[in-house]
Amino acid sequence: WSVLEQAYVVRARDAHAWAEVWFAGVGWVPFDPTADVPLAGADDSGDTLGEWLARHAVVLLIGTNDLEEKATPEIIAANLKLILEALWKQDPKLPVVLNQVFPSSASMKCLADQIRRINALCAAVVKGDSRVTILETWPLFADAEGDARVAEFPDRLHPNAQGYAQWAAALRPVL
Repeated sequence: WSVLEQAYVVRARDAHAWAEVWFAGVGWVPFDPTADVPLAGADDSGDTLGEWLARHAVVLLIGTNDLEEKATPEIIAANLKLILEALWKQDPKLPVVLNQVFPSSASMKCLADQIRRINALCAAVVKGDSRVTILETWPLFADAEGDARVAEFPDRLHPNAQGYAQWAAALRPVL
């Protein structure tokens, strides 16, 4: 959701993105994020996203692409609030795991100070809300300068298999 444009914005360069949900013992399972249609590849139950979410939890990682679009940390935090409101409209008790924005690098237009600000503002949005667990992924992947470590993020933006394994290991106890 873009606060500036008052619309969901999906651009061609976002085509690499996908929506998935983590299930312990199963792994990442793709799902269709369209709220009012049956889920793609779902069983014959005909569940919509809202019905499906009512039985599960949501894991959110947002903000990196927004920075590339020149969104401010304040807009990103406001978008988080809108996303949570939409989720909780479907199910007010839905648990949410909010991942801190991963470190990246200045070469990817994702400055460490901006990411730290996003993480602080997003934490403030959910402060005191028992439905939300914040997963501290920043210290998991940041080097001394606040950039993503090349061992887990070779392009300084996307985790490799080692990075995903570390992220999954951090998520398991929460889920």
